[in-house]
Amino acid sequence: MKNIIIPSILLLLFFLSSCKKDDDLKVSDCMEKTITDFQKDPSTCPTGATVKEYEFQGQKVYAFDLGSCVEDAAVTILSSECDILCEVGGFGGTSDCLGFNFFENAKELRVVWKN
Repeated sequence: MKNIIIPSILLLLFFLSSCKKDDDLKVSDCMEKTITDFQKDPSTCPTGATVKEYEFQGQKVYAFDLGSCVEDAAVTILSSECDILCEVGGFGGTSDCLGFNFFENAKELRVVWKN
């Protein structure tokens, strides 16, 4: 009986420790409101719009992309406290964000919302 119980417990502990916690997937209250406002904004495209979470310069940031119906629109980068940090891409094609190339230094963590 011990031969079955111990491996079962170890297997259960492995699965429980490998699951993402709900807290890891939550965003701040202001970010939740900002995303809701973004979804309702008439300038947000009906398809192709996204909000992505990145790690950039040691902090979580959020990229708001209006979608494919707006040619050359910049992607707005916000901090987790909802402060605008920069805008990248777009007509000017800038990649600078806080003195660093956003596209080369940001690591995409997940898609928070898309339509």
